[in-house]
Amino acid sequence: MFESSFEFTVRGAKAVCHRAGNGRPLVLLHGSGPGASAEGTWRFVLERLARNFSIYAPDLIGFGQSVDPSVSCAFDADIWLDQALALIDMISGNTVPVFGHSISGFTALRLPSRSSRVSKVLTTGAMGAKYPQSANTGLTWNLPPDRDGLRRALEILVHDKSIITDAFVEARYDILFNKGAARDFEAIFPGDKQKYIDACALTDQEIRGIQCPVLLVHGKCDVVIRPEDTTLKLAGLIPQSDVYLMSNCGHLPATERPDTIAALTEIFFTSD
Repeated sequence: MFESSFEFTVRGAKAVCHRAGNGRPLVLLHGSGPGASAEGTWRFVLERLARNFSIYAPDLIGFGQSVDPSVSCAFDADIWLDQALALIDMISGNTVPVFGHSISGFTALRLPSRSSRVSKVLTTGAMGAKYPQSANTGLTWNLPPDRDGLRRALEILVHDKSIITDAFVEARYDILFNKGAARDFEAIFPGDKQKYIDACALTDQEIRGIQCPVLLVHGKCDVVIRPEDTTLKLAGLIPQSDVYLMSNCGHLPATERPDTIAALTEIFFTSD
């Protein structure tokens, strides 16, 4: 898995970033489901990507190891943007490609208008456009009461339910309830979820600021964020964007189709 980690501070909040591999830099930004973390999102593609890239994979503030009991947590898409920008500033070299999943797809697409060092952006199951919430939104942004509730929430995220093994559930449960992330997760998404969806829509200025190549990847069977609600809309607005729709895949392409995702990542970020 990850080879090392380091801490930095963003607006007084603790942020932990994990490291692996050698080569050109690559930032990996995970999503926001229950028990989400860098390790949980990228574990099935990490070994292959680390052969060609120097990986920087932060736990978003309020998730994984970026949890600080002394700091109150609330939904703040801008603090995740600030966290990504602070990390990019720490990375040596001229340019930095970014891979963002789900809510961090929105973050990744905001970065080019803020940093000229962002050379390319790849997203999977990205947010970034307004769409109506569904019952599945509540399942993935509410704190599950127990392991069975967590399993039900995780099964919504995938096309093939057999992927959600006891070990998969236990790893997410451990992050939430044994390592202290439950308090923050519950505080980040209280009440009506529509306001968080609306807050994660790119502005016209942010869209105009995306001048770099973008690859938008989405599972055709995603019932949490449907491709027609975000990715296909964004593709029509972002000039240098390509779309890859994945069959037999839900909201977790790096988990459900890791070989394809690793190959797409290598091709996209190493080609001129």
